[in-house]
Amino acid sequence: MKWLKRVLIVFAVLLAISLVAGCTPSGKPQSSPTPTAVSVQTPGPATQGAPSEPAATPQFTPVPSPTPTRTPAPTATAPPQGTLNLYGADPLTLDPALSGDSTSHDYIVQIFSGLVRLDNSLQPVADIARSWDISADGKTYTFHLRTDARFHDGRTVKADDFKYSWERAANPATGSTTASTYLGDITGVKEMLAGTATGISGVKANDDNTLQVTINSPKSYFLSKMTYTTAFVVDRNNVRTGSTWWTRPNGTGPFKLRQWNKQQELIL
Repeated sequence: MKWLKRVLIVFAVLLAISLVAGCTPSGKPQSSPTPTAVSVQTPGPATQGAPSEPAATPQFTPVPSPTPTRTPAPTATAPPQGTLNLYGADPLTLDPALSGDSTSHDYIVQIFSGLVRLDNSLQPVADIARSWDISADGKTYTFHLRTDARFHDGRTVKADDFKYSWERAANPATGSTTASTYLGDITGVKEMLAGTATGISGVKANDDNTLQVTINSPKSYFLSKMTYTTAFVVDRNNVRTGSTWWTRPNGTGPFKLRQWNKQQELIL
């Protein structure tokens, strides 16, 4: 019977140890541990034998679109000041009354000038004339000349210089092929071109700075015609030096003719 008591005692001890191992210090049954959250970057195949769980959704960080690279335009280098070299041919003439070709015209507009000129919008604006008045019937233009306008030799430009220049252009002896087109609207020009008059009746110099011009009928384009070289002013003293006076022109434009070696160079 002693051995039976010993077996019961051992059994009781083992039972007690088993109960103690299954409890927390407080005596409550121990719960399952809380799983630790794991950030999954790349989902892998499920482990064999492990419970099936939904695959983690990959997290993609959006990559910003690259900012387009703009290549700056090359900075223009300022050209050297003072000299502009052009390639071209000799002008056929530098006489404003005779010019009918673009090559001659390109030089004449730099050496000579008129009452008005064209601006960048191709509208007539003041040049040697500082202002003008137009009569109510649109036929009489009164131009008021600038008092600081001078020929290259320093002589002041006067209203009578324009009267002389236009009558010279309308004189049949000059041989202008453009006077009829650009001056023909002025009263008396056609008569002078025909040789029946010695002056232009529609042009009067009221004083040194006032030029009165009468045309045969109202024309909205009259001022635009006055921008052509035929209407430019020339120096009568210069013209009287001889038939080749225009090779040594005394103009009123922004440039002077300094040197002209035929078929080699022309320097303004």
